[in-house]
Amino acid sequence: MVICALCGSPVFLRREQAAGKYMAEQVVRKNRQAVYCFYDKDGIVDGYVPFFLKGLREVADGICVVVNGEVCDSGLELLRTYSDEVILRPNDGYDVTAYKAGLMHILSEKEDVSSVILCNNTLFGPFRPFPEMFEEMESRNLDFWGITAFEGDPGDPFGTIRYGYIPEHVQSFFMVFERRFLKTEDFGYWWEQLPAIHRYEEAIGYFEAVFT
Repeated sequence: MVICALCGSPVFLRREQAAGKYMAEQVVRKNRQAVYCFYDKDGIVDGYVPFFLKGLREVADGICVVVNGEVCDSGLELLRTYSDEVILRPNDGYDVTAYKAGLMHILSEKEDVSSVILCNNTLFGPFRPFPEMFEEMESRNLDFWGITAFEGDPGDPFGTIRYGYIPEHVQSFFMVFERRFLKTEDFGYWWEQLPAIHRYEEAIGYFEAVFT
């Protein structure tokens, strides 16, 4: 069994029928796509954003920026310069809904996606090159992983988590999902049945705290 490096959850592997053993699906040609959610109440793209996107380009073959709300003209030009495409959408549903919009777009338009990065502009960096981190995490043969994990809490201060407590989970500002996980029915169904997000508490209870 392969375990997520951060949250300790079991991951899904493909069964090799002939040998009766579990093995990871091998993808010869990498095609890693990234969804970057951007939101700023004033629509300003600060300098750390293109710096981050430039670093992300070292590990992503494609970058789709999803803007929640408004962005100034100069900021939009920056986002277009450092990405492959920019999706503009209303500021509703928080980052989870922006992730969904970008993810559905990528999976419907791109062929042979080997992995997807979901990240947003609450994250600063990189302070070390992204390729170092990805090389290490790929050597662990994980189905999904993230940079940090929340250790959990016995209560639910948001009143929206179905377990009644906050489970340990990978934090949603940077998550990576490999092909074998993206291709599972459970992954697609989870996004299809995701309810509309209207409040911050729902973003936590319906997505952040329970997705991983």
